[in-house]
Amino acid sequence: MKIEKISVLELDIMSDLIKDYITEHPKVDRLYKYKKELASFKQIILDKSKQNINRKVLVEELQKQYIDIEKSLKVDANIIKLLDKNSFTIATAHQLCLFTGPLYFIYKVISTIKLCSVLKKKYPEFNFIPVFWLGSEDHDFKEINHSHFQNKKIEWESGQTGAVGEMNNCNIKSSISELIEYFNNYKNNNILNKIEMFFSENENYSHSFIKFVHHLFSNFGLVVIDGNNSQYKKIFSSVIKEELLNSFVKNNIKKEIDYIAKKYKVQAKPRDINLFYMKANIRERISVKNNKYIVNNTDIFFSQKTLLEELKNFPHRFSPNVVFRPLYQEFILPNLACIGGAGELAYWLQLKSSFDSQGVNFPMLLLRDMAMIIDKKTSKKLVKLSLDKKSLFLHKDLIIRKIILNSSSVDLSIENEFNILNKLFKSLLEKATNIDKNLETSVLGEQKKASKSLANIETKMLRAEKRKNELVVKQISDIKDKLFPNGILQERVYNFLPYFLEYDKEFFKILLENFNPLDSEIKIFSEEN
Repeated sequence: MKIEKISVLELDIMSDLIKDYITEHPKVDRLYKYKKELASFKQIILDKSKQNINRKVLVEELQKQYIDIEKSLKVDANIIKLLDKNSFTIATAHQLCLFTGPLYFIYKVISTIKLCSVLKKKYPEFNFIPVFWLGSEDHDFKEINHSHFQNKKIEWESGQTGAVGEMNNCNIKSSISELIEYFNNYKNNNILNKIEMFFSENENYSHSFIKFVHHLFSNFGLVVIDGNNSQYKKIFSSVIKEELLNSFVKNNIKKEIDYIAKKYKVQAKPRDINLFYMKANIRERISVKNNKYIVNNTDIFFSQKTLLEELKNFPHRFSPNVVFRPLYQEFILPNLACIGGAGELAYWLQLKSSFDSQGVNFPMLLLRDMAMIIDKKTSKKLVKLSLDKKSLFLHKDLIIRKIILNSSSVDLSIENEFNILNKLFKSLLEKATNIDKNLETSVLGEQKKASKSLANIETKMLRAEKRKNELVVKQISDIKDKLFPNGILQERVYNFLPYFLEYDKEFFKILLENFNPLDSEIKIFSEEN
């Protein structure tokens, strides 16, 4: 594959908040702790070392989690290394999307693995362990129950409710059968057989998902961790109690939320209590009404006393929401940096004060690597159209206009005419206002009309030229539809399996060679003829 790299700042694909964070604009200084550079990790290691991490429980629970999962010397060794005070993690996190969901799931993991290898070269005296934190407590089943392929959407209808990770694989067999049938032309389909084995009916979905991710990335030493764990939450229970009684998250990040709201979009708004209550088939918000702690949409409620007893006896029933989960993760892990998408970074940037209030170190935040994969056929079309990769990110009509203007045998640009018109009206304005200053409005109005008429003529000329070049217009439309399905970045829609079936694990190696989450670039991979 041919690789080209473009800074994400050159493309209109980031919010103003993330642009300012990437460029370390003074406006966002208060929202983060470390500069996004390799040298910062020396200080992060010192700062994280001061935090008391219960490594013993972390390792014990990971070993239990992996007890029936295929052995991997690298993963097993990395889990044991977590007992060592010189071992630290680099983490990413995501929901349990069907068959891993969109490509960016894979990109997150590869970015995390790559940063660990970069850090090991820079700081060989320390161990850096890539960690995938499983979003198993999320209950929005409609967000995770499908995967998209080029012309196919496969869905899983389970009929279950509550935390997705606690569901069993009921009815998933039909989705897997549909997947196998869709890819029946691929000879190298071992991965499909593995999926069928891992996600057998009535197995726990979370554990099946761990087996699948482990199979994909165990050679890289990736450690998957399921945060839905009673022992981890027992360690974290003092912080959960603080949130239940004092709403410390909302109170501590209020200033940051207000500050962000004046300049940017607030990504995730905190609630009075940022916790869900979780039992079989339910995960519902906890709220307070008339001095009672109510579990929304159920008949469950607690007094303060019985709520604290519930926390003491069943800590796993308390599930952090989106603005509380990051603190939970960083409380449990000896973590130095978090890698995520632009939306994730946006809500993490709201949270530093809540970390400070609990004495938990706020990690470095890094934008995951972004990528686009262009197949051979599309690559050939781009060469024929002389279309550069950066132009692909323009709106389709702008690309067509650019191609038509460059390829037409007639000069379709009326820039010269506009310049002549502007000079003419500048002269007219000067003459008219010398006679009567009140004529200025009239002249400017006529100029506006004339400019609009010229623009209309240009549009009609372009439209006529497009009709003469219908094939080119169709080619550009096809390219955009393929690389930006429904106007969305390819990585946010398509699943990784077609590329994995084509290249096997070499696909991951290609990504790993070219990724680096410290550089904030989008990588364009073009298949060559």
